[in-house]
Amino acid sequence: MQVRPDGFDVTWKWWLPPAHSSFGDDVDLLFYWIFWITMLTFVGVEGLMLYFCFKYRRNPARKTIYTKGSHSLEVAWTVIPAVILVALGVASAKTWATTKDPANPSFPQEFQTTVKIIAEQFAWKVTYPGNDKEFGTDDDFTETNILNVPFEPTNADGEVITEENVRVLLSSKDVIHSLFIPVLRVKQDAVPGFLGNVWFDCQRATYAGPDGKHLTADSKYSEDGRTLVDWEESYEIACAELCGLGHSQMRMQLKAVPRADWEAWVKVKSDAAKARAAGG
Repeated sequence: MQVRPDGFDVTWKWWLPPAHSSFGDDVDLLFYWIFWITMLTFVGVEGLMLYFCFKYRRNPARKTIYTKGSHSLEVAWTVIPAVILVALGVASAKTWATTKDPANPSFPQEFQTTVKIIAEQFAWKVTYPGNDKEFGTDDDFTETNILNVPFEPTNADGEVITEENVRVLLSSKDVIHSLFIPVLRVKQDAVPGFLGNVWFDCQRATYAGPDGKHLTADSKYSEDGRTLVDWEESYEIACAELCGLGHSQMRMQLKAVPRADWEAWVKVKSDAAKARAAGG
């Protein structure tokens, strides 16, 4: 059972989970526009089909009528979807550039935290650069199915106090996987042989748990890396690409914590990795 503090509240957006990233609301707005356009189109087309099925149902007494169709109608049902498609493309361009295009000015120019995630059947291997913040050194350490990052604090008006942009170097060891973080509106394929760039920020810290600590040296995870021992709050990360028989078990837990707690956790892990390297 997950332990949460009194008064804990999570705002769901209809059937969508809460959005805790800076671009989450923009992604949701695009989703709702696309949903309602396709929903109204579906209802209209299916309703019209049912109407025709009823109106022109089999009647032996009715005389067959031949028609050549309507050129104007054909033009209309070609032009209208094309206009809608172009409009959605224009409306989504800014959000796409912010989340996916490193060459765009709206894409973050600085990242306070960088991790490397290698997906494999059926787990996520997360490598942290350690105290020196450089990959490939003896203080790097790797966690299985554990992604811990600093959260981005905001004031009462939702304005960012301190930026905490997280960069993920994403790849796969075997087949195509997909990194899916619902509460951050992040979804990106992990492709073998390709190192992709993913970024996000998390503007809400996960609850620390009954011990009042966000992170400890052992991360409070079980040995398989899949379960929080004392059920501190975490966000679920899933693989959204069918990748084999163990696909449904390929889950990771994300904790967003204050930077001071995160740095203390990294130091303990990094020092232990460096000591193992020196002793081995």
